[in-house]
Amino acid sequence: MRKLFYLSLVVGLGLASCSKDTGVNAKDPSKSAATSMQDVEIPAGFDWRTDHMVTITMEAAPVYYSQPEQVKVKNAAGKLLATFTAKMTETTSVSFELAKSVKTVTVECGSIVREVNVAGGSGVFSYIDEADETTNDSEVPQFDEKELESFNEPLD
Repeated sequence: MRKLFYLSLVVGLGLASCSKDTGVNAKDPSKSAATSMQDVEIPAGFDWRTDHMVTITMEAAPVYYSQPEQVKVKNAAGKLLATFTAKMTETTSVSFELAKSVKTVTVECGSIVREVNVAGGSGVFSYIDEADETTNDSEVPQFDEKELESFNEPLD
């Protein structure tokens, strides 16, 4: 008799908890009452575009070499986005359409390859490496002791 009582209690609670929620919750967009696109309310300033105009500025470098170079702008997958010609001695800008989801592009100018951040709609390409903790710009050559081991071996 107890088993029948407990079984009916579990079945009753299970059926009572399976009720359909008919109320619309304004804070949860997944529970919208919209049934067609005409029912959807879109704010007046909403931007439907998935791409935007990006400008990359190539700053002039203090060099004497003024031969024009072909510049290639590529995405992370290596797809060519833009090409143009630039001289290292002149500041140059290029603008092109780019998906808003793309935050960085690769700019190739001759043998110089740089990753440029374009998240804000613009980016800056520099021909000259910026000094960081991995770059040693001192005039005294620095050697790792392991590099010198092959020179210190006695000759037979």
